[in-house]
Formats: sequence, C-alpha cells, structure tokens
Amino acid sequence: MVEYNEIKEGSKVVLVFRINGLKFLKKQCIMDIDVVQIMLMRPRVNAIIPVNEIITEKESNSYKNDMVQRIQFREKLKEKKEQARIAFEEAEKTQLLADTLKEKASLLARELKQLEDEYYKDDENGEEE
Repeated sequence: MVEYNEIKEGSKVVLVFRINGLKFLKKQCIMDIDVVQIMLMRPRVNAIIPVNEIITEKESNSYKNDMVQRIQFREKLKEKKEQARIAFEEAEKTQLLADTLKEKASLLARELKQLEDEYYKDDENGEEE
C-alpha cells in the first residue's frame, strides 16, 4: 500500500479507470469514471547485478582454465603453421636444387655424347683411311 505523500512530483503512476457513462452536449463531452486501481512505478535499485557476484569461484576457475587452454592451443597452432611454412620453403629449395642438378646432369650427358660421337667419328675416319 502506498500513501499519497509517498508520491512525489514527476513520479510515474498507472491508473485503471472504469467508465460509467458518457454524455455528449453541444460544446462539451462529460465522462463519468471511477478510479479502480492506482499503481506507483518505483525506480529499480541495482537492477544490474555485477558479473563477479553471479559467477562462483569454481566457475571462475573453470573459465580461466578454458581461456588458458585456448591460448595454449592457439600458440601450438601458430608453431605448427610456422613449421609447415619452413618445411614447404625447404621443399621448394630442395626441388629447385634437384631441378638444377638434373639440368647439369643433362648438360654433362649431352657433352659426353658429343665427345663420344667425335671420338667414334674420328675412329671411323681413321679406319677408312
């Protein structure tokens, strides 16, 4: 129950009316009403509860552990990505080195073939004479 002196200026009040009747005249309208209920809207005090009061110590420790695990997982993931990148670069270098060695071997094989051809050509020329 609210006393009338508790209602301050600027307070929000909700009223429920019962309309008993309406009377329409030439220049005015008269309404007969009764107030059935009055409700004072009081401001809420501390409607927002701080999070640290809601979370228990056990939940807090669990949350911290989860965060630590996530951070550790991300660090491991970064390390693995870096290792994969380095391995890929080394594979590319090795492939380039292998290609270079293949080219040198092909060049040497052509030179050897030319020398053999010259040697046997000279041998054939020597036998003919």
